[in-house]
Amino acid sequence: MAFLELEARAVPFLSRVVLSRPSALGRSYRATVSRLPAPLQAWLPRGRRDEDYRLRQRQALVLLGFLAYWKDRERPWGKPQTRISAGSILPAIRVGLRDSDAVVRGTAAHAAACLGAEAAPLVSELTRLVAETNEVARLSAVMALGHIGPGASNAVPALATFLHGANLVEHQVATLALGRIGDPARSAGTTLVRALDAPETDTRHLAARALYQIGRTPPEAVPGLRRLTNQSHPAGLRQAAALALWNLDRHDPAALAAVSNLIAQAPLAGLLELNSASLDETASSLVPLLATLTNHPQAMVRRKAALALSNMTRVKP
Repeated sequence: MAFLELEARAVPFLSRVVLSRPSALGRSYRATVSRLPAPLQAWLPRGRRDEDYRLRQRQALVLLGFLAYWKDRERPWGKPQTRISAGSILPAIRVGLRDSDAVVRGTAAHAAACLGAEAAPLVSELTRLVAETNEVARLSAVMALGHIGPGASNAVPALATFLHGANLVEHQVATLALGRIGDPARSAGTTLVRALDAPETDTRHLAARALYQIGRTPPEAVPGLRRLTNQSHPAGLRQAAALALWNLDRHDPAALAAVSNLIAQAPLAGLLELNSASLDETASSLVPLLATLTNHPQAMVRRKAALALSNMTRVKP
């Protein structure tokens, strides 16, 4: 919290910590002290170990990510006083992504995710990290690319490789990332279709949502999506499947009725699914329903409905 209050003034200090490395003199001192008798070592400062530098780097990257996350968000205690630029944070994160320590690289990827779309200049470093042997660093890079969104289009082939693997967590995280990338990930649409018949409900849900988010539902996905709109499935899954079917023809009365009915049945879950992708004038047929939901008794539903209407950049309620 103290660093958050310092805002932009904290960035240079934290960046220096990330860039810091043990000097040759410091290493020589530690080696000399370690060879002295134990009683004498107890009287002398031991100096900073390589592990200490790594810990400080990780802590600094966590704090930089914290600052990046809050830099444009209104806080409960007021707006930021000194604006933090993404350009001031990116160099330190890039150094962290290239570090020889896998934990530092993973922490840097988390910090990049906090920057969101402004981390687009780091896509090449994050894409290389997708092939990382350390699982935590690898998954952190995949999540970061998803948070970058359409700007991470070059990473789509690397992310799509996870859809063929047997690792369930990697498959789900990659699906989530591809959905967030949106239209540039349309080349992965055919591969996502296979996940519609996965045994795990979460996997099917993520695949249906990703098909909706990329905006290009392949015709071969229709049978699987129609099965997922069955009443036996959870509301969120049915809504995601209905939205993916709606992609095929935004003006199809049957598809529109299915989406409208499902959103009306569970408004909050439906609006969360709807807002997971960008909306434009092709969604204008939902305006009457959304306008009605802006008067819903539940405050969160009213806010999400208003958000959906505002996201239709060329549509007025």
